Amino acid sequence: MNDTFSLNPRKHLLELPDFNGDFRMWPQFKMTYLETARKGKFSKLENLNRIRKHLKGDALKSVQGLMLNPDNVDKVFERLNSLYGNPDNIYTSLLNELLAIRYVSLENPSTFMEFANALHNLIDNMTILEQPDYLNDQRLLKDLVSKLPVDIRNKWYLEQLATEEHSRPVKTLKDLAVWLKPTEGLATMLIARQGGYKKKVHHLNSHMSPQKIRHDNRKRCLLCDNDHKTIECRRLTEATVSQRRRLLIEKNICQNCCNFSNHKAINCFLPPQCKFRACRQKHNTLLHQENDNSPETPMRINCHNANGNLFYQIIPITLHNQKTAVSTYALIDPGSSTSLILEEVRKQLGAEGEVKPLTLSWTNGSIQSEPASKVVSLKIQGPNGRSFDVKNLRSVQELDLPMQSIDARTLKRQYKHLNNINLQGYLNAIPTVLLGLPHSFITHAIDSRSGKENEPIAQKSRLGWVNSTDFSNVISKEDLDRAERQLLRKAQWEGYPEEMISLHAKGIIKNDSKIRNLTPQLDDQQIMRSVTRLEKANFLHTETKNPMILPKKHTITNLIVKHYHEKYKHKKTETIIAAIRQRFWIIDLRAVVKNVADKCQKCKNDKARPSPPIMAPLPRCRLAVRQKPFTHTGVDYFGPLNIAIGRRSEKRWGAVFTCLTTRAVHIELATDLSASSFIICLKNMQHRRGKVSHIYSDNGTNFVGANNEMTRLQERCKREKWFNKAEQIQVGDVVTFPDDQRKGKWLKGRVTKVNPSKDNQVRSACVKIGNTEVTRPT
Repeated sequence: MNDTFSLNPRKHLLELPDFNGDFRMWPQFKMTYLETARKGKFSKLENLNRIRKHLKGDALKSVQGLMLNPDNVDKVFERLNSLYGNPDNIYTSLLNELLAIRYVSLENPSTFMEFANALHNLIDNMTILEQPDYLNDQRLLKDLVSKLPVDIRNKWYLEQLATEEHSRPVKTLKDLAVWLKPTEGLATMLIARQGGYKKKVHHLNSHMSPQKIRHDNRKRCLLCDNDHKTIECRRLTEATVSQRRRLLIEKNICQNCCNFSNHKAINCFLPPQCKFRACRQKHNTLLHQENDNSPETPMRINCHNANGNLFYQIIPITLHNQKTAVSTYALIDPGSSTSLILEEVRKQLGAEGEVKPLTLSWTNGSIQSEPASKVVSLKIQGPNGRSFDVKNLRSVQELDLPMQSIDARTLKRQYKHLNNINLQGYLNAIPTVLLGLPHSFITHAIDSRSGKENEPIAQKSRLGWVNSTDFSNVISKEDLDRAERQLLRKAQWEGYPEEMISLHAKGIIKNDSKIRNLTPQLDDQQIMRSVTRLEKANFLHTETKNPMILPKKHTITNLIVKHYHEKYKHKKTETIIAAIRQRFWIIDLRAVVKNVADKCQKCKNDKARPSPPIMAPLPRCRLAVRQKPFTHTGVDYFGPLNIAIGRRSEKRWGAVFTCLTTRAVHIELATDLSASSFIICLKNMQHRRGKVSHIYSDNGTNFVGANNEMTRLQERCKREKWFNKAEQIQVGDVVTFPDDQRKGKWLKGRVTKVNPSKDNQVRSACVKIGNTEVTRPT
């Protein structure tokens, strides 16, 4: 009992915390291992097994090779300590965990407790590592204090100011943790009243981070405390930029997100909220100070050139401004970063707006400056009659867009997939409005109609159907030949630069060139060819008489060989070589073809051969020597065989019995496939060949049925009185037995005498019935 009790503490010391390479967990793992090893006095093998059991992931991989020998247990721990025991790495990991907490508030007390726990974790680990200097970082202390709620932060500053400056001690992170103890108790009480820690909310199908959702969900204005966002407050929107800044500073509101008053813009976790492209300052768009003398960031606009093979997305529209309406055309360009309207059309509509300088950067490299550009808002109506409000249209003096004509009737008659749509035709239409990315809601395609390749495509926007077709995508045979020649010249220049230079300069190559024997020359396309002795073979093609020379080790050469290899269905090397030499002369072609074939996956699969395993040892039934044949027998059926019985034909099967030891064969005739027919065949075989010990079959239904039948027969043949000893009848027992005179009647009597046989078993007894005594067998 005492021994068992003394072993339990040591068994408890075997356990260690799991360690997977996380720097934050190393101090705990290290201290636990050293303390338990000292108290438990474990052997090297036990310590190695403890480490092996609790190391996971990268930590286990880093010492895998040292864990083969128990004598290396100290080296294992030293390597782990060198990899994960660096105080800088541990401090960085713990600090990142602490700084990752963006939002601390007693309104959500769980965030405050998360902050406090991370702070204590940092302090405790640095204390265990005996690195107190890390806790004296004054900049970190200020950053952590700035994360606290406003009332708690102000209380901290007031206590600092209350202390005289000459006697004011330098505060550390440990002092901050001690000072926050009462607030931790308050946060714990608030959590208990709210029903415990709240589970993290998971946002599904959301396109913003949870922190951003939390900011956007805040509806109360920090300026007037009304039910709207701060950036939508009239006090802010109607003020000048300088007044806005002053107003936010007085309320201690973040000038970047404008949603919270517990941090400054420099500490705001959101990216800069200013939408002006050239501005990289961390402030809101409402606080951007514009310089009227400086040009605005250039807007990116696609360049549109007239092309007979290309149809732009031009749609007839009607612009409305109050009671004025102008019918014109609009070009839909989703790649433009702004939407434009011609200044002349703006004047016709009488639309006015704020003057903002505009610089346009077209994709062809040209820059267009519009210092008097105005921002106007209009109503646009498409061919389908639907109207939409279009804001922030920028006016420009010139809008050089291509003129275009579409015969809708001809297109519908020529292409069937355009028959059932309301496609508008026009003649010599010049767009005066460009609808870009800012108005993609009304221009993006909500339906489309397309036919075969290179046929026109019709797209339906919220304004109506618009046609877009590009017939310039058709690649001709001349284009393919030109591209092929360009690639061949590239391969020759990269494979034989000196030879190509010599041929272009002198028309001949040097004597020490590797391809001098091929007599290379340049043709009209500046491609190097081999001059052969087949010049007068008029029945051959020119490329066959003068094949193009290609280097052995080049990507283009490998691609050509691969093309022929696949074209001729992965045939033998000689077939591929014969086909390639009809056009090309590749140095060491046979080796290149074999290399391509070796890398071909289909050829690998076709050439693959199975690797059968080593045959297993023979079973005992095949090695049953010194036993009669057919002691171990295999059985199967063959057939059916049609036999003639009189004038009719019947089917018969052959039952093949094979001796598994001698391979002798015995055949019996089976009338059908039933179990009873097989039992007859087995009986006949055993009469000729002797008793069978084991029979092996393929578990056919007739074999399984015969086995079940013989099992039942064997059970029936068993007699319990032959194997089970019954209790002997004794003198004085009362017994019953049938009356021989009257059927169905039973007589009752008492045993007066028993008659045992030579085996001491009672075989008969004398029974007294009333005044009569009879002898009955037992």
